[in-house]
Amino acid sequence: MVARALRRTMRWTPVALVGMGLAACGGGQRPAAPVAEERPVTQEEARPATRETRRELTPAEREAERVQRRDSLFAEAVALYTDVPPASRDLPAIEARLRQALELEPGSPDLWFNLGTVLWERGEHAAARQAWERAGEVDPAYARGLASLSFAALSAGEMETAAVLLEQCLERRAVEPGCNINRSILLTMRAFSSDTPDLRLAQEAVDHIRFALLGEGRISDAYATLARIYYELGRLELARLVCETAIVLGMEDPALHNRLGLVALREDDVIRARQEFERAIELDPGFVDARLNVGAMALSFRDYETARTHFGYVLERDASHWEALLAHGVALRGLGDLPGAEAAYDRVLTADPRHLGALLNKGLLYQEFLEDYPTAITWYERFLEAGGAAHPRGDEVRQRIRVLRELIEIMQEMSQAPRAGALAWERP
Repeated sequence: MVARALRRTMRWTPVALVGMGLAACGGGQRPAAPVAEERPVTQEEARPATRETRRELTPAEREAERVQRRDSLFAEAVALYTDVPPASRDLPAIEARLRQALELEPGSPDLWFNLGTVLWERGEHAAARQAWERAGEVDPAYARGLASLSFAALSAGEMETAAVLLEQCLERRAVEPGCNINRSILLTMRAFSSDTPDLRLAQEAVDHIRFALLGEGRISDAYATLARIYYELGRLELARLVCETAIVLGMEDPALHNRLGLVALREDDVIRARQEFERAIELDPGFVDARLNVGAMALSFRDYETARTHFGYVLERDASHWEALLAHGVALRGLGDLPGAEAAYDRVLTADPRHLGALLNKGLLYQEFLEDYPTAITWYERFLEAGGAAHPRGDEVRQRIRVLRELIEIMQEMSQAPRAGALAWERP
């Protein structure tokens, strides 16, 4: 069998300081490039070929040459993809080899699938979807393309489209790992969408993870998703066990270490949490969830330089990550860069004028750092009007407004009172 998946899974991570994994595709082993048998070259063979000595290849020889070239191109693509850290991958070179292989075998669903994976990582999402659709067109029984299409729909927030694609995918192959993991993620989101978890949906999500492991028992995303479900249910000991079991089995995945870090945080073990988050970053420097979590921990300890570094890293790759931008502004404020902090808050408010975090931080900036109390009150009032009254810090903001108004009134009275030494004295 020629091309198999370049990677075991792709991951979807919603914007949040705590992350979740979402598989999009199945996996496979890297094929070895064919190696010709070595033998001495004769003097006759070393001479340049002439019209008289050159002969036509037989159909079988041409087919063997085509297959060897195809396999060689795919092996090169896999090596370029898997043998270097994700941030160092030469994606254009990988894409070029896959397209050359497709010229030799345009009917390979695996090649189309892998091309879509590379295009997605290059940011060419529309082209990636087309490649995944093409994988299903050349082989109507192929399920991995639908798994990746559901991943793309979920990434875009198209939940109903994703649900339809997942149903189609599971009809093709009930134990397709990517489809089951994505279906589990969708069910998990619905199960924990309110303060009261839907245990029936949570159990159904667990069942889909079991199907994923039947399809391929060593998919790290399946374990990461199962750990996330137990974490959301408050079963921290089970979440930890799932992650540690997967790691013992050789699945050194950043999502597993990130989840272990979240479990440690929930248990107030900040040292272990920081170690796990940093291990996740060590495995994948571009793993956003771990970056956000290290940054959030650094802010809580007023380590503003570390926070600025990690949130800045995220923003270099996604300038519209508003939560990272807001936190980056907080870090800049802590480092004394008040104009930079305000610029960050303003960018968030340009995108969302009712963003509670940005409104609150504007108020704090003007109260505690710029000491412009009337402007601070204005931002606090906007915070309450936008829905901050029910925010956990709503009572604190109302108290701040009362104190600031009293302070402004006292300052006004002091400014109008006679100053010492201002009285006129007459000579006797």
